[in-house]
Amino acid sequence: MTAEHFGSSKRLRDLQKRLGYSFRSVQLLEQSLTHSSFHAEPGGRRHCNERLEFLGDRVLGLVIADVLIHRFVGEEVGALARRHAALVRREALVEVAESLALPACIRMAHGEEDAGGRRNPGLVSDACEAVIAAVYLDGGFGAARTVVETLWQGLVERDASPPKDPKTLLQEWAQGLGLALPQYREVDRSGPPHAPIFQVEVRVETLQPVIGSGTSKRFAERAAAAAMLGTVEQRGDSPGDAAAIAMAAARMPGMSTAAVPSPVRRLPTVRMKPPKSGTQRADPCTSQMASDPSPLDPQSAPSPAGRTRCGFVAVLGAPNVGKSTLVNRLVGSKVSIVSPKVQTTRARVVGVALFGVSQVLLVDTPGLFEPRRRLDRAMVAAAWEGAAGADAVMLMIDAVRGSGDSGERVGRWLRGQRLPGIAVLNKVDRAEKPQLLAYAAALQATQAFVRIFMVSALTGDGIADLADYLAELVPTGPWLYPEDQVSDMPSRILAAEITREKLFWLLRQELPYAVAVETESWTEQRDGSLRLEQIVWVEREGQRAIILGRGGQQIKRIGAQAREEMSRIFERRVHLFLYVKVRAGWTDDPRFYHLHGLTVPPAR
Repeated sequence: MTAEHFGSSKRLRDLQKRLGYSFRSVQLLEQSLTHSSFHAEPGGRRHCNERLEFLGDRVLGLVIADVLIHRFVGEEVGALARRHAALVRREALVEVAESLALPACIRMAHGEEDAGGRRNPGLVSDACEAVIAAVYLDGGFGAARTVVETLWQGLVERDASPPKDPKTLLQEWAQGLGLALPQYREVDRSGPPHAPIFQVEVRVETLQPVIGSGTSKRFAERAAAAAMLGTVEQRGDSPGDAAAIAMAAARMPGMSTAAVPSPVRRLPTVRMKPPKSGTQRADPCTSQMASDPSPLDPQSAPSPAGRTRCGFVAVLGAPNVGKSTLVNRLVGSKVSIVSPKVQTTRARVVGVALFGVSQVLLVDTPGLFEPRRRLDRAMVAAAWEGAAGADAVMLMIDAVRGSGDSGERVGRWLRGQRLPGIAVLNKVDRAEKPQLLAYAAALQATQAFVRIFMVSALTGDGIADLADYLAELVPTGPWLYPEDQVSDMPSRILAAEITREKLFWLLRQELPYAVAVETESWTEQRDGSLRLEQIVWVEREGQRAIILGRGGQQIKRIGAQAREEMSRIFERRVHLFLYVKVRAGWTDDPRFYHLHGLTVPPAR
């Protein structure tokens, strides 16, 4: 069909009848149905539906929010958010588009159509949003609301209760039968560091345990819950839509299920003994721990069934003790970059770890050391600021090198702040037992830590006990982050951090510490991929030459590794373009500090 006859075609007239709206400007409807590939066809128009799709996404979100707030009066915000997410997601858009026979109306290049364009969910959902924008521009918000409300009515009323993920549904089923909450534990992790595969076991009373695997710990937990729901469905006492959720989860990328559990080794923990009567220092915090248990004491505050817990736990320690590795391990996904260089973490990062009904917000901080430069002072200040607002503090210590003066410094600070402290001896797989016991005794002598753990963040040994403790340590309260969010770091900054990590790993000692990466451009392509342009800032021309390498080969390797990891994390294809620029004194630029959430320290 040529562009000249498209606007007056019977197909478009029939579509307007199905929409229940007649356009005053049919050109708007025509543009909303024109895919960008059509530009190459003879007679193709200059305009496609990309800008309309951008607008339609926002119009749809507002209309659905307005519909839900009036339709489900009194429902909590969390439940409304789950409904909203389900109604604006791609699957819902495709279902509406197919009810309108919209795919047959889309104009696209012959090559795109031959490649299955009319069955491409991304292409079809984009066109559906573009049509909504066309209605909005042609008839205003009232017209758009009427069309959306009519087309989405069945979807809105389909679920009497808000949609739930497999983990939530399994938990509610178990509670309904008076069973204990499902228990999840990581039983294996394989694959290279940049593309790990997690295996998580779920156990429910009266049922055989099953294992789910995925590209993140969270995916693996959902896969395990979905598999368990399938088992429940086979027993004939499933919670309604268990089978549907299990089938849907099984089709999700990066998730699979199995049925054979594998053991995981746990290391012992050291339970701190309260000081003897008469020898205890007159400190309100230690006095409360010795006699009247703190609300944060896991022994005094068991989690009632169905009640959630949430709290911040700041992770402090000297540079290179494994803080970021531990946070990534507990969260089950990369939220902080890791490298052999000291002070890789420059700003506070929150990792969202889920353990049953508990949401533990792990504040990964820069290392504690004696600052010399302006940037160093800003990072150390960020570490202490992150600890000040926490519910508890976890001090990490290298079990091989010891704590230096960080243990004593953090202990003094903890007693002044009246916060519960946890000491974690890391890298125990490389330390001798007498050395570990000596460090534990020294930490106990500070009277600042209620518990000492011995772990290996790299191998996972001892992590299960630490996770169980943290789950009961945080106070009772609502979750602060959605279940599928693993960090508070914006995607643009995470992408820059990934590139900086690859720089450190590939160049090691060749690369100066004074290097920064900035994501200058972030563009979502029409095929769903990302185009990122990043600037690598250095202070001298010689540093630029090191990063570029002979014939540009080094920067190509850096870009290839960063692109691979970004594609896995963002779950889409990434086109990465790196530019190395020289800027003397960039560490004195206030814009850099603000970008990373750092306070600009005064110059000396």
